Amino acid sequence: MTRHRRRVAIYFATVLAVLGFYAWYVRGVSFERLFLFGPPKPAGDAAHGRWSGRAAAPTARTEVAAAELGGKIYVVGGFDGFGQTLATVEVYDPAADRWQNAPPLPRPLHHPSVVALDGYLYVIGGFQGLNFSPSYDGFVFDPVTGTWQTIAPMPEARGAMAAAVLGGKIFAVGGVSPDGLSRALFSYDPASNVWEIKTAMPTARDHLAAAAVSGKFYVLGGRKNEIARPLKLVEVYDPAADSWSKGPDLPRGMGGGAAAVLNGKIIAAGGEAAGRTFDEVYRFDPEKGKWEELTPMPGARHGLGLAAVGGTIYAAAGGKHPGLSVTDITEAMVFGD
Repeated sequence: MTRHRRRVAIYFATVLAVLGFYAWYVRGVSFERLFLFGPPKPAGDAAHGRWSGRAAAPTARTEVAAAELGGKIYVVGGFDGFGQTLATVEVYDPAADRWQNAPPLPRPLHHPSVVALDGYLYVIGGFQGLNFSPSYDGFVFDPVTGTWQTIAPMPEARGAMAAAVLGGKIFAVGGVSPDGLSRALFSYDPASNVWEIKTAMPTARDHLAAAAVSGKFYVLGGRKNEIARPLKLVEVYDPAADSWSKGPDLPRGMGGGAAAVLNGKIIAAGGEAAGRTFDEVYRFDPEKGKWEELTPMPGARHGLGLAAVGGTIYAAAGGKHPGLSVTDITEAMVFGD
């Protein structure tokens, strides 16, 4: 082989290697499944949940947020496969197994928080750009008019925090502020468009999840700027007493996972650590005060959106590998016969 041909061969081999790595790591292409190596995971059972695939989302992305509104699931913001921050909002209709585009966010955000309250969708905080600049911003979406409006900014800019609705107010906690990890807890009253500072969470952390059940605000997992050491920690806020207590630990550390409420119980799924992502799914019953393991997701993911419609949990988007990895996967978990 001549020197010129050798250079050409090396060039094309390098290009193919880069494209292959991008397809596998960033886009999450499973070459094992592509070439029929390895059987798919069991679908589960009635007691622990059965997973099945649903229509793929229009956009492959990660570090999104999701919430149920009007029987549909809104998936908001995130990164695409080239690290571009997105203003994308896509809506999944479980009844039709179909996605459609919604008006985009007023500005692109990744690692935002999203909740639904009184027929509106609220998006708060998040990061802007690859420099992970925390945002003060909050936006509210009216699905009837299809328009976004700005709400009062948070007292402190934050991204990778967690939020949930409790008693007609939005509670937002933790995350990364311009000064580093935050313990701050804020509540927002849509009626007055005012944020209020509450008693701070005992443990500062980011990439955490939250859910509200039985009149309490549960804060799950997260990490302290160490992807290799996700936290099992659960802390519980009582709005009536404006105080915190320790809750039962998660069965394993969860950073970059997601949570939703189904039938009065918390479902927590996914997450990442150094070199791997997680497929584990857990359920917390506040009456029993303990966690139980459910059927794992068909594929491990972090940065996903999780939401419940009716008696079904839906998991959308996220990355199969730690860091910048994206998918368009939508999966549903049902219980019972």
